[in-house]
Amino acid sequence: LVNILSNHYFFNIDLTEDKKYTLTENSKRILSNIDDILTVKVYLEGKLPAGFEMLSSSINNFLINCKKENSLLEFEFINPNDNDEIKTKEIYKQLQNQGLYPTDLTVKKSNETSRKIIFPGAIMYYKDKRESINLLENNFSLSPQNNINNSIENIEFHIISAISKLINNN
Repeated sequence: LVNILSNHYFFNIDLTEDKKYTLTENSKRILSNIDDILTVKVYLEGKLPAGFEMLSSSINNFLINCKKENSLLEFEFINPNDNDEIKTKEIYKQLQNQGLYPTDLTVKKSNETSRKIIFPGAIMYYKDKRESINLLENNFSLSPQNNINNSIENIEFHIISAISKLINNN
């Protein structure tokens, strides 16, 4: 009976001590004020190193929780590197003009090294407004893994702050 019910009704239980996977009351309040479609385009898709996969997955999980609070929130993940070279350069230029900062990755595989440019950020669209957010904390005194961990911890703050700016009329 429990198995049949669980197939029809989805729910999460956050058993972490600090309620890491639960939206704060302030976040819920801000999300409830969205009265028109808010679109979030996250530019962190494709073949990524493990740390960035974890960041992308955390952003996806957070946005799913936000969508449960307000169904007017829509999101998609985009791979800006998924085009030919000329179109990719145009997309890079567009993203930089809209306020997203690229990160240059060096990927080492057994005996070869390759470089890849990624844009660990998102652009939000609400009515006639747009807000860009860079979701990678880039503290040069910390290791890359610590920067990714800090970024994961601050996803809620960055996304909810941007939503608040978009929906606030002041």
